[in-house]
Amino acid sequence: MRAILGAAMAFAVTLNMTAGAAIAEEQSVVVVELFTSQGCSSCPPADDLLSEMAKHDNLLPLAFHVDYWDYIGWKDTFARPEFTDRQEGYRLAARARYKYTPQIVVGGVSHAVGNRPMEVFDALDKHRALMGQVMLSVVGGTELRAQTVTHKTPPTPMVALLVQFKPMEVVKITRGENAGKEIGYANIVTNLTAIGSWDGQGEFAVKLPDLGSDAAAVVLQSMTAEGYPGPVQAALRLK
Repeated sequence: MRAILGAAMAFAVTLNMTAGAAIAEEQSVVVVELFTSQGCSSCPPADDLLSEMAKHDNLLPLAFHVDYWDYIGWKDTFARPEFTDRQEGYRLAARARYKYTPQIVVGGVSHAVGNRPMEVFDALDKHRALMGQVMLSVVGGTELRAQTVTHKTPPTPMVALLVQFKPMEVVKITRGENAGKEIGYANIVTNLTAIGSWDGQGEFAVKLPDLGSDAAAVVLQSMTAEGYPGPVQAALRLK
């Protein structure tokens, strides 16, 4: 496992070197979404992998805890039904037969089993070619701006999502498949809020709401014609 995680770190360095000329404060990060559950015995290795990824500034790993395993004996303390809905949207967009945990979605398009590190790294590698069409920036600490930086037009419409998350929590689980374990969870999403939409024309600007006490980032994501989440065009850490 240590050798595999070492490969992940090497990827992170390579990605940082190929991310383009944007200044550090405005460099887009790669969004890695893990759909996980405290009641899933297969999930702890994926949770650990996400924790390792959280150490790298050019990745934005996010843990979305789902609620559909709550019935088997342990109610996930971070789960929200809207996170289950988000995963269902990815399932429908991919025309997959079912959703599962642990699942990782890279950049809104590349899917991998979250406890299979090499699958995850392959998904990260494939996503590099999709980066760099849109640049995000924050002006004056209060206004989010987006603009295209290539001749290609990103898939539209796009929605700007404010993501708030807790960097780390440890949970003692007393029932269910993980009974008796204390598990650390990284970048636990607490809130996902749409703050604006953009058709890809001209420059997009929107005032940022109060960020609250949690860590925060903004994700600019295209939506499919059916309204399901699609490719992530850019993402930026706010704090």
